[in-house]
Amino acid sequence: MKLLLFNILIILFWSYSYSQIWLSDLDQAIDEALQKNQNIILVFQGSDWCAPCIKLERELWSTPEFNQYAKENFVLLKADFPKKKKNKLSKEQTQKNQLLADKYNRYGYFPFIVVLDKNGLVLKELGYQKLSPEEHIKLLYIPPISKGEYSRTLKIMGCRFDITVVANDSLEAGNYIDTATKEISRIEKLISSWDKLSQTYKINQNSGIIPIEVDGELFNLIKRANGISTVTDGAFEI
Repeated sequence: MKLLLFNILIILFWSYSYSQIWLSDLDQAIDEALQKNQNIILVFQGSDWCAPCIKLERELWSTPEFNQYAKENFVLLKADFPKKKKNKLSKEQTQKNQLLADKYNRYGYFPFIVVLDKNGLVLKELGYQKLSPEEHIKLLYIPPISKGEYSRTLKIMGCRFDITVVANDSLEAGNYIDTATKEISRIEKLISSWDKLSQTYKINQNSGIIPIEVDGELFNLIKRANGISTVTDGAFEI
């Protein structure tokens, strides 16, 4: 009996030693990250309905390999969106999680992993992958970059964009990257063929029916694209 109790205590001590506390407040996570000079792992999950989220909990978050690595390298932040009544969060926490989603998970992916720097700027975004803890750690690792260079990986226009800027600090870099992101989004809204509000969509829908007034920027783009199509004998198809 004493031996069994001793073994249980050893297991509990081992679990506590390697477990990492998940925070639920962004400001608290940033404060801790600034103090420790660490990046933040933000996880969006549906703990009681999302099968890949539950798998990720078992295959990565609860493993000693990850917890040991995270303890030395990351501040952990979790935004949970449970659906079962027994797991319902407080109104305040639900609002906090929704604000996190509005800022970092606009498309509502689950699970969704966002690596942030200590100021809350996005460094990398990941989804579920069936990998070993060691393989996951390699993906979460952010290699050091040369002084003055800051990078962010984003999903825009259905593609991966790696944006790198040169700045004096991460806050300045964040402003630069946000400016670049807004410009890419502006162009997407202008030329998207599936966005019903875009001028390109209106051209396609009204082709041969009525003329559509477009911005000079789009007009010149189409004109140039037609010119390239002509000189390449249609190899470039507008």
